[in-house]
Amino acid sequence: MCIRDRFYICQLLHMNELEMALWSLYKEKTGDCCLDELSLFLATAYGAKKFFNVKQTHEVYYNEICEKHPKFKTKYEQWSQRIGGMMSISAEAVNARYNNFRQVTPTISHDYSNYNQVVEHLISTIAVSYTH
Repeated sequence: MCIRDRFYICQLLHMNELEMALWSLYKEKTGDCCLDELSLFLATAYGAKKFFNVKQTHEVYYNEICEKHPKFKTKYEQWSQRIGGMMSISAEAVNARYNNFRQVTPTISHDYSNYNQVVEHLISTIAVSYTH
């Protein structure tokens, strides 16, 4: 999946760095499982979003994904049933990945004026971590 598509997913889900760290671990642990590439990336990204957010928040994103990708509900359920139970990732692993991102990512200003640049950089970092 190209960086542009990963960037689209980050924007669609308004992902922060911590969610992206977990997303990369989910994707890494899942490997090339039972879904097509886009569905797999959406499922793992949404799984990370769901983990860190309250139900009312992640349901908004779920509905938005389903609206833009009508087969997502079935694909996510398929991924969740097949892989979701094996996705226990420690807080230490998430923190280590987050710290890795922070080391290779330019300092983020809190005004988010360079948000697109930072997300693009994180996405390229995620792409590299998937190849190892």
